[in-house]
Amino acid sequence: MQQTNQQDKVKVTLNKLVEYFSKPANDVPKYIAETYLQSLNIPSDKWSLNNKFIALVCGGSVDARTYLQWSQVSRNVKKGQKAFYILAPNSFTVEKENEKTGELEKRKVLAGFKGIAVFAANQTEGKEIVYVEEPKQKPPLYDVAVKFGLKVKYDKTIRGEHGSYNQCTDEIRLCTKDIGVFFHELAHAVHKKIDGKLKGGQDAEQETIAEFTSCVIAAMYGYDKKSNAYHYIRSYSTDKDKTGAQVVKVLGKVQKILDYIFAQE
Repeated sequence: MQQTNQQDKVKVTLNKLVEYFSKPANDVPKYIAETYLQSLNIPSDKWSLNNKFIALVCGGSVDARTYLQWSQVSRNVKKGQKAFYILAPNSFTVEKENEKTGELEKRKVLAGFKGIAVFAANQTEGKEIVYVEEPKQKPPLYDVAVKFGLKVKYDKTIRGEHGSYNQCTDEIRLCTKDIGVFFHELAHAVHKKIDGKLKGGQDAEQETIAEFTSCVIAAMYGYDKKSNAYHYIRSYSTDKDKTGAQVVKVLGKVQKILDYIFAQE
């Protein structure tokens, strides 16, 4: 009886997926890309793509865990929340004779799938969830950064920053998957290599150099971040009407940084 009930719940999950796929308005490739590229150091990182997609469709989050797994990180399932089910292989071990050696060997046989009850992050409450997000697909020029001896790590934001470069430790911290931020911090690191030292704090000229360099590199890889770069550089300009002149002033340094980076490719 219990097994039949579980099979019904699994069937409901599968029906939801079929319904979701049948609606043209749902951007299926986008969600699949999100589930594939995200790596948050959470249990669902090891799930199949099917189960990650089930979590997104049924729970609205790629982070879903069993009741016990949530309790282990000091979070409780909210009152009245209902579990949904991911699919796990249901297998058993048999002994089968090896045709060549005649010896008995243990082999696993798949006998279908069983449902495992999980809850999405938004169905729980308690201690704050800390994610350290690291994409499986590294940004362009990541290998170049490694060649330079730079440490690149993905971390949670502290003050709302998207990223930072520490010239004392030669470490780039990224709090977003936006490749433009990586290019920006890489530009800071190379600027330091060329000049030997950077000024402390948010120096307007250094920020202009890093952001315009990032904009150029992004364009080289087919990404358009002109608008963001313009507003970022403008925010550091004392005369908002001379943002273009501020960029022209640093073009020589930008070229040196680009030459340095692409000489290593």
